[in-house]
Amino acid sequence: MQRLVLRAALVAAALLVCAGARLRAQTAWMWTHLWGLPELQGYFPRATGTAFVAADFSPRRWPEAISGPYRAGVLDWPEVVRVRVRDGKVAFAKPPALPPLVAGMRHQAILIEVAESDAPDAAFPLLHRFDARDGRVLRLSFRSGAAHLFLVEVSAPPPGTSAFELALEDAAGKEIGRLPLPLEAGPAAHLHVDVVDATTKKPTPARVGLYGDGERLRFTGAADAIAIPVFQDLVSERFVRDPTWPVANHLAFACRGSFDADVPPGRVRLVVKKGADWKLVDESFEVAAGESVTKSVALERVFDRAAEGWYSADDHVHVGRDGSNDADLLAWTQSEDVHVACTMQMGDSTRLDFLQYAWQEAGVARAGDHLLLPGQEDPRSGVRGHALCLWNAVTHWDAKRYLAYELPFDATRADGGLTGYAHGASAWEGARGLALSLPLGKCDLIEVFNNGALDLDGIYGAWNLGYRVTPTGGSDFPYGRQRSLGDSPFFVKVERKFSAQEWIDGLRAGHAYVSNGPLVDFEVDGALPGDVVSKAAAGAVELKVRARVNPTLDALKEIQLVVNGDVVVRKSAAVGEESELSLTATLDAPSSRWIALRVEGQRTVAHTNAVHVQIAGEPSWRREGLEARVAAFEAKLDELREAVVATFGPKEQEDALEPLLRAAKERYAELRAQAAKFPPAR
Repeated sequence: MQRLVLRAALVAAALLVCAGARLRAQTAWMWTHLWGLPELQGYFPRATGTAFVAADFSPRRWPEAISGPYRAGVLDWPEVVRVRVRDGKVAFAKPPALPPLVAGMRHQAILIEVAESDAPDAAFPLLHRFDARDGRVLRLSFRSGAAHLFLVEVSAPPPGTSAFELALEDAAGKEIGRLPLPLEAGPAAHLHVDVVDATTKKPTPARVGLYGDGERLRFTGAADAIAIPVFQDLVSERFVRDPTWPVANHLAFACRGSFDADVPPGRVRLVVKKGADWKLVDESFEVAAGESVTKSVALERVFDRAAEGWYSADDHVHVGRDGSNDADLLAWTQSEDVHVACTMQMGDSTRLDFLQYAWQEAGVARAGDHLLLPGQEDPRSGVRGHALCLWNAVTHWDAKRYLAYELPFDATRADGGLTGYAHGASAWEGARGLALSLPLGKCDLIEVFNNGALDLDGIYGAWNLGYRVTPTGGSDFPYGRQRSLGDSPFFVKVERKFSAQEWIDGLRAGHAYVSNGPLVDFEVDGALPGDVVSKAAAGAVELKVRARVNPTLDALKEIQLVVNGDVVVRKSAAVGEESELSLTATLDAPSSRWIALRVEGQRTVAHTNAVHVQIAGEPSWRREGLEARVAAFEAKLDELREAVVATFGPKEQEDALEPLLRAAKERYAELRAQAAKFPPAR
């Protein structure tokens, strides 16, 4: 995330250079809605229905001017308003002839090229948001020396032909000149939609995709959508990472239970989804210009995991909270059916972001069986990964001893909280952090499900050394492309009445699995994921597996039993088993081991925590290759020491870390000695 933050800062600085200080406010929407060039590239066909050729689009080369479209020929572009600036005067290269917009509709686009030459071979892509209700003057900032290509999002143009003006300003905000810009808007159709729970008949929040223009799938937003905080902005829609979303356009919004929207006449596609347990609704219908249409969508449950004691969660949601926005955030969690959204304060050695107004119970907000639970992703570094602290009583932050993560870990655990690592522990050198925290007994969890993908190396490495840690999942919203609440969820078994404390206790017990679709029931000798099965002698264990999936979202492909990192049993879904697949098996356990379940859908995946089978008191490690794995972890400790000396400083960081490194080495020596007491693995 540090690189992403740095990238955003560098881009903002570059934009100021090329287009002046006023441009910063105009392009702020870009970072919240589109997040960089790949999204901009994808937005052109969504906004205009015309393919956008951009051979040189690359986020690594931003803000390099785009030349691909010019090389490919401007005939591939939608109609562009071409403005020329010469000798301090502005003029159209030719009179604009724009196609009609749709009155009242959000997220429409026009392209405006501003250049000093007649045939520029490249231009800087910039975004501008223009709400026609705010006035009749469209102001754009232009800096001499480079062609600019503005994608102007126009919202709510009035019906008929309106006399707007285009005003160009220099970097200091001084007006260069004005041109008339007539905009024509045809009548829209108006759509009102009620979303209700089919059982209770009451309104229920849900995620909505509303797309017009038939196959062009032009996204249409709703003015009364739930406002979601993204950095310093509030946005009504965002791209979602969801392999089960049935539409190529992944721009969507969250509604509270009803919404109103103006849509273009013609075929409209409406997609409504509420998490993985409810039937997805996907329907198309025709609307006529000037028509008002009312639709009712009744969402039906396929499953009710919460009624079975399993509560969904996202452990990595970066939103600041002051209490005033809790109602909107809770409605958002309900729309995705995420029961626990861990709202994570974030920091580094210099500052804190996404501040939380209170901690533990005082900071919990609740609506029914959905709640917000504050935590912190801090400490964070590129030296030893990003730490997660849940259920901490206060902010734990010490700049002078920042790299000694075990200090805030100890404080959080003393608060009754849990600690671990984000991003699978593979990003930002998290493997170094694991190598230190695991032998010291400071790591409770590893976020193995992130960006919609499993990253199991860290947790398999921990389990293979006998360390019991729990897999979790998190979106890391709003960083990166298409990260959205609940895109990488996990589920925790709550044994008693659902509450924040009971959920934390279930997570502490390790009763958890990650899944973006399949429901999983998994037992080893009656034990749940995270439990220990203790046997006095070698023998066999009985496994029971049931996997289910919502048939409106996915179909099951295969279940896999994983022992010490190896798949030992596979069962593929036969005809008729695409929605539910069961397995009963007996496995030999000649020595200690861990056993987990992985479920593969056609588009989704699930993975449980391990059940740890211990024979005659031996830890549930993988004995083969144990010495090499310990040596690899010790090498990570040496890397960490060298990295701190070479890159971080000051010396207080080294002094705080050194006793922890020595203690970890001692624990690894003890682990070797313990392993020598047991017979070779069988």
